[in-house]
Amino acid sequence: MVVYVICTYWWGNRICNNSKRDFLKVTTHPVSYQTLARRLATRCRALGLPFYSEEYANYDHQNGILYKPLFIRKTIERFRKPVLYIDCDIFIHHIPKLIDATDHLYDFMAFNWLADTRINPVFDWHTLVTHSDVLYFNYTQKALFFLNEWRDAMLQNPDMSDDELLSTCFMKYKDSLNYYWLPGEYFYVPQYMKCKIKPVLSHPFFKTNQPDLQTENPQFTHILEYIPNKSLLPCIQARNKGFKKAGLLYEYRFDPPRSSPIVVTCPEDSTSPTHHDTDSSP
Repeated sequence: MVVYVICTYWWGNRICNNSKRDFLKVTTHPVSYQTLARRLATRCRALGLPFYSEEYANYDHQNGILYKPLFIRKTIERFRKPVLYIDCDIFIHHIPKLIDATDHLYDFMAFNWLADTRINPVFDWHTLVTHSDVLYFNYTQKALFFLNEWRDAMLQNPDMSDDELLSTCFMKYKDSLNYYWLPGEYFYVPQYMKCKIKPVLSHPFFKTNQPDLQTENPQFTHILEYIPNKSLLPCIQARNKGFKKAGLLYEYRFDPPRSSPIVVTCPEDSTSPTHHDTDSSP
């Protein structure tokens, strides 16, 4: 049973210019954002996925972007459930089983360009470099607080991108969050990702920028991941093989209730790493 809601919003019945370049051929001609939102609704109905969408009345790009964290929070509070936010130009290939398979242990999940070595050889689990196209927020106090901080940061820094500010807020509050990174299957961007991936969610159209994929932190060499029994899905197994291929020493253990998702250690760390364990109750 799906216990979360997929949601999106759009503003203005204008053409999505990025759809003029379709790398996966999911459409035959450029389409409007409204059309993309309707197609997303149709796809969710076909897959039996709960879906909510909204048209933002204020036709202004900056205000439209600023509305994202507020819209996500409003949707969580409206349905009193976790939400998987996706931009309306995301395509759903298959049911995103990983979202429920994690037993909703995590306050926040997203794709992290530094957490899938099949896509980027630079690995740093605890630093976030992301796009805000696909975001999971749980129905928890910590997730709602994080959303508020992201919106405040956007109000205070109008010249910075929402993606960059989301990453900055994460770095500030990560010690108080239970978080997990979605594998590349949940944000497949064929324009930039050249590895073989069977997408669950994809951004099939042109994307204007790829983030800086470097990190100032030292490379990690060991990964000990705690995961719920149900979440060892093919996409996670594929990412794990990528870790091993990249030379990372990887081990997984089935997750005790409410524990953190992952522990990574560097050579200079102790042989018995610790992990943060935070309460995620609403």
